[in-house]
Amino acid sequence: MINEDGSFTGLAVEALRDLAARAHLDLQMVPISNDAFRAGPGEGGYDMLPQAGISDERRNRFEFTRPIETEWVSMFVLRGRAAGRAGLDDFRGRAIGVASANIGQRIAEAEDGIDTVVYEDQPALLQGLLRRDVDAVLVTESSFWRAIDTQGVAERIERLRPPVHETERAVALRRGLGVVRERLNAVLPAYLASADYRAHRDRWLGDEISIWADRRVRLVILTAVGALIAFAGLFVYSAFRRRHQIVRERRRYAAEIAEHIPIGLLIISPEGQIDFANREIREKTPDGKETLVEGHSYRSAIKSLIDRGLVDTQGRDPGDMLKVMTEDGLADGYSEEFRLADGSGVFLRTTKRLKSGSALIVRQDITDYRRQVQQIEALNDDLEEQIRHAEVANQELRAFAYATSHDLKAPTNTLMMSLEALAENLESKLEADDAELIDVAKRTVDSMRTLIDDILTYTNTIGSTPECEPVDLNKVASDVIEALRADIEVNAAEIKLAPLPRLKASPTQMHQLVQNLISNAVKFHRPDQAPAIDIEATEAPPGYVAFKVRDNGIGIAPEQQSKVFELFARLNRRGDYAGTGLGLAICQRIVLNHGGRIDLQSTPGDGSCFTVLLEEETNDPPSHAS
Repeated sequence: MINEDGSFTGLAVEALRDLAARAHLDLQMVPISNDAFRAGPGEGGYDMLPQAGISDERRNRFEFTRPIETEWVSMFVLRGRAAGRAGLDDFRGRAIGVASANIGQRIAEAEDGIDTVVYEDQPALLQGLLRRDVDAVLVTESSFWRAIDTQGVAERIERLRPPVHETERAVALRRGLGVVRERLNAVLPAYLASADYRAHRDRWLGDEISIWADRRVRLVILTAVGALIAFAGLFVYSAFRRRHQIVRERRRYAAEIAEHIPIGLLIISPEGQIDFANREIREKTPDGKETLVEGHSYRSAIKSLIDRGLVDTQGRDPGDMLKVMTEDGLADGYSEEFRLADGSGVFLRTTKRLKSGSALIVRQDITDYRRQVQQIEALNDDLEEQIRHAEVANQELRAFAYATSHDLKAPTNTLMMSLEALAENLESKLEADDAELIDVAKRTVDSMRTLIDDILTYTNTIGSTPECEPVDLNKVASDVIEALRADIEVNAAEIKLAPLPRLKASPTQMHQLVQNLISNAVKFHRPDQAPAIDIEATEAPPGYVAFKVRDNGIGIAPEQQSKVFELFARLNRRGDYAGTGLGLAICQRIVLNHGGRIDLQSTPGDGSCFTVLLEEETNDPPSHAS
């Protein structure tokens, strides 16, 4: 507890002060941060903690005196929800609230299947339980009961038995203070049996230690029975006054919170009168200070607002609107939005019936929230329109590229046939230089045909929705290796194929993807070493599959790796390696069509590894990818 003057108090603090006085120690109490508290006493920090739970992990970091208290960590639920539940196992899959830096947080987070919600302190934790944000809370009993008593909600809370955890608490000291620890240990037994300690427990925990446990004290008490009887009346009167003062302070505290909370609160009595209206609801209701007056008729106040046109009736007859707000709107669980007539505010109005029969109306200003929702909806509409335009443009570009490539293919085929016929007709008449020119022309036309084929392949993958069916990548890879058999044998390549996953995808595009990756691995090998290629599955997140194609080829420099998936990207001289620069661009497009990605790891002179991640089942691939 922190007093108004900034000083500290509480059971652990007062107990440590008493112990220090008895052990002739001069202590200075200082505030510390949550992080420092969790770290514990240590060099460069603070020297001791009034009380801390004893655990094996903490014994490794600092030392403890003899135990002072036994602390229980228990589950608390709203009353009526404890049936059939006894511990954490009964709350798997549910939300459990814990207080920050509390042992309950460590226990809950160590359990599998528990959804842990962390609150800043115990009052906030209690409010989370009362609002039903969590199904239960896991917390130390003594401090949580204090929060329950402070807020006066004991009748709404129920504790589960047995406790989840039991731990002993003691003064914690940094290592190197052995003499101080022993001095505290020496005075602990007598202090724990003293009236001073019992008084502190009675004040802070309300569970005074039984004095009948000590025979010598019992003898003293038996001899002083007469004196106790004489003072019994005074004691009862003092206890009554103390209890009355506590209740009055709690009510004042609750009233202050209700008055200043930034949510409108209105209590209507069973007779229809206004019992309470806090500042928020008075200030945000037109003429609220004059209409929402305690003791006045709630129906008359609402009728006045409707008759003066201050409430948006949402197209209803004024009489119907009055009935909605003063009859239907007072039913338990009623919830509806309404607006002020001038458009200055939008409110969510919720009603809760209290045990007394009164109706608690909670009114929350959601004007900003509704404005943000409208802005988001407008942005979504704009985004959808832009997507539609992009899809149309994408389809037009795809159609243009396909038509252009298709129209170019026929002339190149014709040109190739003409060159071959010319070479055949003039075979015996051509000079060597002329024959070489025809061969150059044929190779150029063949490169053009390859380029056109790659452009058609890439065009077919842009913006297309794959026709998906079950695909076995093992069979795909085997078919590709067989199709590339001539290139593999010419280059003396060695390919190791490990088991690959199955997925639902486009068989044609999967064949093209694997073919391009293996073809590249065979093509870009080092002149002095035959290609060695490994194809294997690798780990993937749930809902995905992944495989790798690794080679021992020339590798790719780090500064060039970001360019390999670009259109027409050629990282080597044109004469060194054949190709159009579209192979990896096609691979990336196919992977995107199947909701995945392709990554590259490579070291110059030490080969490359392409990792492909694909959705296990492509349900709705993006049709507007660009």
